[in-house]
Amino acid sequence: MGARLLDAQGSQNASYTPSILVDVTSTPAVFGTLGLDISGAAGAAVGVHLYATVTLTTVTTIPSIVNVSIIRNGSTLVYSSAITTPNPLYTTFDCKVTAFDHDVPATSGYVLYEVRVSGNGSDVNLRRVGPESFTAIAYASP
Repeated sequence: MGARLLDAQGSQNASYTPSILVDVTSTPAVFGTLGLDISGAAGAAVGVHLYATVTLTTVTTIPSIVNVSIIRNGSTLVYSSAITTPNPLYTTFDCKVTAFDHDVPATSGYVLYEVRVSGNGSDVNLRRVGPESFTAIAYASP
């Protein structure tokens, strides 16, 4: 028997560019939150596929580092990446993330995920401009 779908959810904070204009800071900002019902796993191993997109624009020619992280249940780091921004002024670019959370603890309810974006250092030269999207799909495996 193969994997069995438990739940799938999506969150879209911004649908198009330039639907928002938010400075990226060194403090992580949540741009997507999802809750997946994994109560139907009944002792099976649970895995969750996660996909996120955050679109940014540079506001100076000084390269920055953008961090994208996915957190489970408020404290468990599932995924983290550091991406160097392109150099030209006012370049808009997508940060796309694909992750897999294996060995998700069994629960009789929901597992919560959030995706965050931040920059390195005190002089971050980025703005969130949209779109921003977060999707998760939970599976049970025998």
